[in-house]
Amino acid sequence: MNSAGVSAFSIISWSQSPMSSPAAVSSVRATSTPRSIHLVWKEPVANGSRILSYNIDVGDQRPLLTVDADTLECNVTDLTPETAYKSVSR
Repeated sequence: MNSAGVSAFSIISWSQSPMSSPAAVSSVRATSTPRSIHLVWKEPVANGSRILSYNIDVGDQRPLLTVDADTLECNVTDLTPETAYKSVSR
């Protein structure tokens, strides 16, 4: 109701926001031994898109590792002791 008085309800309208890319992986925890790294992460916000897999990149000398979307951890093995590795999850 407003100053003009009462009127009939309008028709129902629907809207939906478009899907977007999933957010970045966060809360990554790493534990290591001299020859391996165990990574665990939280599932990112999907923003309406289906997450198909995660890619783990530990450097130029190693192949890209891919794990299924329902897996939130990864073991990187056969590493060289006393070597620094970076890990990037996508």
